[in-house]
Amino acid sequence: MKTQILKPVATAALSASLAGTSLASDAVTIETIDGVATYPEGYQGTPHRAPEEDPFLSPSNSALILIDYQPPILMGVRNIDHEDLINNTTGLIKTAVIYDIPIIFSHVAVGLNGYDPMIEELRSLAPDAVFIDRTNVNAWEEPEFVAAVEATGRKKLIMGGL
Repeated sequence: MKTQILKPVATAALSASLAGTSLASDAVTIETIDGVATYPEGYQGTPHRAPEEDPFLSPSNSALILIDYQPPILMGVRNIDHEDLINNTTGLIKTAVIYDIPIIFSHVAVGLNGYDPMIEELRSLAPDAVFIDRTNVNAWEEPEFVAAVEATGRKKLIMGGL
């Protein structure tokens, strides 16, 4: 099976890099044969954007924050199978680790009424993560949590909470 996809050229730099090709200046033809793409010579893909100017999530402008992924709180989750939730979160953490995205784990009331810290299966995936043990239920009212988020220097936050 052979398909052709036309992709608009994003910048003048890319147009300049393709100037010697036989492609039109406003489009790049990318051929796909049996699911494998073939790119024109000199094609560099989407140019890198400065983190502060990038409207999209990227490894250089985002941080991952997971709040209250604790066994007792997990027991209250009823809208998704717990195994699926842990699997999805595992994939999210592994992706953040691969792309060197800062990770903050925050949990509440550890040691109070049997509350455990973060689910160990998730915690072990990101040994370099920052761990914040809160006394306040609202993470954003905890100065240590806010300081940890600000310390990442990231403006886009990928957040998950139980």
